[in-house]
Amino acid sequence: MSSILIPFWSANIIYVIIKQKSSSILCLIENILGIKLICGHFWYIQSIIVFYVLFYMCAKIFKDKRKMIVILIILSVIYDIWWQINNKIIGQSLPFVLGIIFAFADLELLEKKLNDAKQYLLIVFCAGGIFSFTFFTWSILKWHIDFPVYFISTIGIVCQNIFVILVVLLAMKFIGNSIIGKYIGKVSYEIFLLHQIAIDIFKNLSQNITVVIICSIGLVILLGSAFHWIMEKLIKRVNR
Repeated sequence: MSSILIPFWSANIIYVIIKQKSSSILCLIENILGIKLICGHFWYIQSIIVFYVLFYMCAKIFKDKRKMIVILIILSVIYDIWWQINNKIIGQSLPFVLGIIFAFADLELLEKKLNDAKQYLLIVFCAGGIFSFTFFTWSILKWHIDFPVYFISTIGIVCQNIFVILVVLLAMKFIGNSIIGKYIGKVSYEIFLLHQIAIDIFKNLSQNITVVIICSIGLVILLGSAFHWIMEKLIKRVNR
């Protein structure tokens, strides 16, 4: 957990310093520990911590791999329902469940298909087409048509998980085999933690969204790289 929590707490300290909000000592401690989120994107880190703890507990308790997977998926869905009741957001656990299936499933058939360039492009094209259609439908229903919330959420969940599949497919074929892809993968956690800082800097400097996106990506890679190097040293020292 140190590789998750130490960068998380350190990033929270950076956000506390930048925002400079006057608050009580208790509120400050809650912000730093992530009990109260100073950056809204960090709900993701809270969920990851829960899922990693569940994964560890299931692996320790259940020696049979299949039973462990089933129990882990059930607990993940229960957590998702609880989160939905409290936060009105549903489906954030399903990519984790999808990851479990990818991790433990026999992917030899998929790998054979990916080795064939035509088959690979066909798979990516079909997945991309379904993603585009579901995202387009979800956007229209959410913003322009009064449909039941749960129906819209269901389409959003489908879209979200197809996107995850697309990322996995691209990672298996291209990202994981490239020097840039491997490097970004190594510092991706730190990039995620600091990306809002880069966005806020360039939003204050430019009204052009294209400039903001491109410059933010460049800056956050630099910030994330430096932060990763510092955190690597700190985590090693703490783990001693």
